[in-house]
Amino acid sequence: MLTVESPEWIGHLQEGCRRIGLALPDDQASQMARHAAELQRWNRKVNLTTIVDPSEMAVKHFVDSLVPADMIERRPGLRLLDIGTGAGFPGLPLKVHLPGLQVTLIDAVRKKIAFTRHVVRQLGLTGVDCRHARAQELSPESAFDVVICRALTALPGFLRMGWPLTTDHGRLIAMKGQVPLREIREAQQMLATLDPSGTAVIRVQRFRLPFTDAQRTVIRIERRSR
Repeated sequence: MLTVESPEWIGHLQEGCRRIGLALPDDQASQMARHAAELQRWNRKVNLTTIVDPSEMAVKHFVDSLVPADMIERRPGLRLLDIGTGAGFPGLPLKVHLPGLQVTLIDAVRKKIAFTRHVVRQLGLTGVDCRHARAQELSPESAFDVVICRALTALPGFLRMGWPLTTDHGRLIAMKGQVPLREIREAQQMLATLDPSGTAVIRVQRFRLPFTDAQRTVIRIERRSR
C-alpha cells in the first residue's frame, strides 16, 4: 500500500499525470504530496473527503484536477475562480502546476475554506484567495478569465452561476463524471438564452481516469469562440 509523501506515491502521481499527457515536475509533485498529507491529517477529525486510500487520492483528487490544465492559458495574472472547491480541488493543484494563475477558491462550507487556507500557508502559495462564500454572492464586476467546478451541479446550474462571473472572452469548465446527453442539450438551450449572438460554444471531452474504470467528462463553454 502506498504512503502519502513517499517516493512511490509521488511516482504514482507523476505516472498518472503522464498518462493524461502532462509532465509533473518533482517539486510540484512534492507540493501536492504535502497537500494530500494535510488532507489525510485533517480528515481524521473533520470530514473533508470520502477518498482516503492514498493511491485513489493521487489519481481521483490530484490527477483528475490537472486534466484541464492544458485548457488554461499560460498567461501570468490570469484569474481563475473555483466554485465549490471543497478540499481545494481542482484549484490548488492547478495553481501549483500553473503558478502564474491568480486563484480564488470559494465554498459554502466554512471548515473546507479553513482547510484550504491552511494548505495555502503550508505550501507557501501566493496569489490565492480562499473565501467562505457562494457564487451568487460574488460581484460580476470582478470577472474571471476561467470559472471552473468539479462535480458540483448540473450543467445548466453551473452556467447560471458562472456566466455572469466570466469575462467576455472567458471560459467555463465543468468537470464531471458521465454526463447524459439530455443535460448537455439543456445547457445548450440555456446558452442560447445567455448568448443571443451565438458566439459561445460548448465543447465536450470524455476520457477514462488513469488506473481506474472511472469515466470522466470535461465540458468547456467558450464565451466567444476563437
